[in-house]
Amino acid sequence: MMINSIILFIIILLGIGFVLPIILRKNRGKIKSQALSAEERQKIILQIAKKNMGRVTPIDVAAESPIAIKEVEKILKDWSSNGYAEMKVSDSGMIVYQISFMDVDEKLN
Repeated sequence: MMINSIILFIIILLGIGFVLPIILRKNRGKIKSQALSAEERQKIILQIAKKNMGRVTPIDVAAESPIAIKEVEKILKDWSSNGYAEMKVSDSGMIVYQISFMDVDEKLN
């Protein structure tokens, strides 16, 4: 009986040790994203686009930044509707945005 309790306790500790860092990592990204101004989020997206020759996907930006994917999608759709980016669908069906740097730079400055 005592051994079963010890094993159960160890399993619980291991589970907490595995899950807790994942939860904290996800929340830390959300907190950082919320602390960023709209202009800072746009500049981060623009920097990532510049590294990728102007082409980004919402997934790529969310993976490389603290910005939530829904926020990335909202910003890129806004840029697309305002002529700062062109939304394309790749052969694999993924949405890719081609950023027009001069237009976006003017908007941010």
